Formats: sequence, C-alpha cells, structure tokens
Amino acid sequence: MSEVLRRVCVGKITVPHGLRGLVKIKPFTETMGTIADFPQFQDESGVQISLSVVAEQKAHLIAKIKGVSERTQAEEWVGKSLYVMRSDLPSLGPDEYYCADLVGLNVMTADGEPVGIVQDVHDFGAGGILEIQRDGGEELLLSFSSETVVAVDMVASRVVISTAASQFHEGE
Repeated sequence: MSEVLRRVCVGKITVPHGLRGLVKIKPFTETMGTIADFPQFQDESGVQISLSVVAEQKAHLIAKIKGVSERTQAEEWVGKSLYVMRSDLPSLGPDEYYCADLVGLNVMTADGEPVGIVQDVHDFGAGGILEIQRDGGEELLLSFSSETVVAVDMVASRVVISTAASQFHEGE
C-alpha cells in the first residue's frame, strides 16, 4: 500500500485564532473532539505536526501547533490538511469505509450503466459531494446522500448511484 493510501485526512487548518499562534481546524471526523485522540499528524508533504486541542467552537476546534507561538506563524499553516496514519484510525465494521476509500472506485447506475470513477469526496460543510470523472471526460458532482447514492460496494470496488442522479450534468 502506498504511503498516500496509508494516510487519511482528518481535518484542515482554516484560519489563525487570536495573537498567540492558535489555529482553527475544521475536523472531518465523525465527532469533533476525536481529532484530539490522534498522537501525531502529517501535512500534505509528510511533515510531522504535533498539536493539542485547546477548545471546541461550533464546527471548529481551536488548537496549538507545537513551535507556533504568534499569529504570523499560524498564518503559514492556513489551508494545510491534517493526515493521520490509517493504522491510528479505529477498526471498521464490515459495511463501513472511510471517504478516502471511495477515491478510484467505479461508479455505475442502479441499472448497471457505467458512469465514471470517483475522483474525490468533498465536504464544504453542507454534506458530502462525490466528484466523478465521467467516462466521456466531463466532471459530475453529486450529493453524497441516500437519495443519490444507492449503495457503496467495497468488495466489488463500486459506487451505485440512482439512474436519475446520473442525468444531472452540464450539456444534457
């Protein structure tokens, strides 16, 4: 398994908080405080990050990054994603998966028609969005909801979407 597949993104640093080097983190974990349970983080390039959560604020965590003590230093961290090793994550049940596991899966309609391949899973705060590269080359963005996604079959490496959902794309 490649190094990238062995890591899972669990949050993103959004903005500095105050003048003493604290940052706000948008967690991608099921419960916000879970991020504090991880022993170590890495950024996109694999640089080790040690941080401690100091507070929770609505949809964000306030954290202290080791070695960062003033706002200008904290500003340099804005936009960085926080990754943990897959081995640090809880074990999954038989029908569970991490969103990162969906990338690369084939997408087909409930009628069995091929649609494309999952390129990414986004969450901008209002729920998940599947980014699908269609077989014809165009991009399809779909809500990751029970109305749109009929099934995720990790064994067969596929995501099944409703036939109606596959029709929502530019040009038709």
